[in-house]
Amino acid sequence: MKIFVKLLVLTSILIAENNHFRCGFMTSNIRTGEESERPALEYLATYDTEHFRIHYDTEGDHAPKKNDGNGEIPYPDNDENGHPDYIDELAIAAEYSYSFMFDVDGLNYLEDLRGTYSLNEIMSDCDENISDDCSGFGGNSLYDIYVENMDANTSSFTYGSNESEGLNSAGVVKSFIIIDNGMTEEDDGEPIYYTQGLDAMRTTIAHEFFHAIQRCYRNYENGADGDFYELSSSWIEDIIYPDINDYCNYGWTSDFFDYDGMLDSIDETDGYSIALYAHYLTSVVANKDYSIIKHIWEDYRSLPPRKPVRSIDNVLKNEIYNYNTNFIDTWVDFISHNFFNGFYPEDSEYYYHPDQAITQPMTFNSLVPYIKFESPILVSKNISNESATLISINRVNQESQLDIAMNTTLENSNLIGNIILLSENNLDSQKIIDINDISEEIYDGIEYIYFVLGLDEPISSNEVIEDIDFDISFCNYLSKGDLKSDCILNVLDYIELIENIIFNEPFMSSCDLNEDTVCDAADAVLLISLILETP
Repeated sequence: MKIFVKLLVLTSILIAENNHFRCGFMTSNIRTGEESERPALEYLATYDTEHFRIHYDTEGDHAPKKNDGNGEIPYPDNDENGHPDYIDELAIAAEYSYSFMFDVDGLNYLEDLRGTYSLNEIMSDCDENISDDCSGFGGNSLYDIYVENMDANTSSFTYGSNESEGLNSAGVVKSFIIIDNGMTEEDDGEPIYYTQGLDAMRTTIAHEFFHAIQRCYRNYENGADGDFYELSSSWIEDIIYPDINDYCNYGWTSDFFDYDGMLDSIDETDGYSIALYAHYLTSVVANKDYSIIKHIWEDYRSLPPRKPVRSIDNVLKNEIYNYNTNFIDTWVDFISHNFFNGFYPEDSEYYYHPDQAITQPMTFNSLVPYIKFESPILVSKNISNESATLISINRVNQESQLDIAMNTTLENSNLIGNIILLSENNLDSQKIIDINDISEEIYDGIEYIYFVLGLDEPISSNEVIEDIDFDISFCNYLSKGDLKSDCILNVLDYIELIENIIFNEPFMSSCDLNEDTVCDAADAVLLISLILETP
């Protein structure tokens, strides 16, 4: 294949320290109802809502606390209902997340089970109509949330039973949640949580309750595919609370957006860092229809169990949904658009979601193997149908007007990808160019050039990888001696120079090759030398 194009690029910014985890995602032996599997609260109190029982302490280390600027103090009970305000707000947030995830006008999860079972039966870890004693399971069939003072590195846990040890009457995994008692802790005067207090609690309970729902589709055991669980939960917290945006914080995004050598598929990330990929799927692929994520979870539940990337691919290609794409197409395009994060207002043409305006762009550290900007470039890359491959070129001359010619050893190619032209100093020059749809437009103001590539092959049991050799050459229309602007130094350029001299155009800068302010025989001699030196 041959591609001609002109380009540019940039690096980015942001330094922060990711010193804690959003949640713990655990498997627990809760089938037996042993108290040791649940928090052992000392001054235990409960607050029941329609669907939840919240367990908390009224005194001591685990009682709800807030930071008043001078340290943590017990949470007040301003409405004098007998429960700290933190518990009131937690109850409201839990019920709001519950209704949002299950409402037929909302996300409508577990709709296939709800024809047979009530939601309380589906989410319960104790069936009161079967057992006379739910004391070891929170005391009743309501879904249990425990509030305690958690380790500084973690804000919450979702515990679920091991499938081999029993399911509830709806045939799904039983679970409960533990959440921090205030989320305002500090360490040496610095906040522990990226988002503090009630907003942190709201997004966290949405995040954790979706983990509980995920277990109803497919249980989480032994760390398998945790990235997909976290990706989905980090996405849904922003769907439910779109104005909080904790998930965009550098501490969560850096695992993926701080590029360290490979643009791998979702199963090589921590999941938190690519919640925006779910936004890409809902916005670009599904036209703002959130049900696409539910369809993927339904496929992921299939037997034999599928890998997340395969379920995404299946749903995107399924004629029932009419998405007409596949995983690698979306993954390459998703990555490409994230190069522009933070450079434009929310309504930028490069944004598939407004939160890109406050999210770090793809950021490249010193370990990234840049290719020097020179011609030609010979490089060999493994191209996959499950992950993206990067060719990065830096130190581009911003004064140049460039074409790029790219040839590969792969004939009848299923190679897909984009060329990313970036320039932090020339935002109007930035572009995304499909490698299979190149125009003859000339580009300038370029600082960096990136090729984001993938292989458009079916995802089967064995990942398809091909080793492809690339020959990339750069044509600089301002290169010395190319008077014909055809990217070739030859006798035609010599003829052009002589005509400039003959027809009294001795001051044309393009033919003043020796930079003595005049175009004359000395320049003709220099051009002959340049032509002879050109391969």
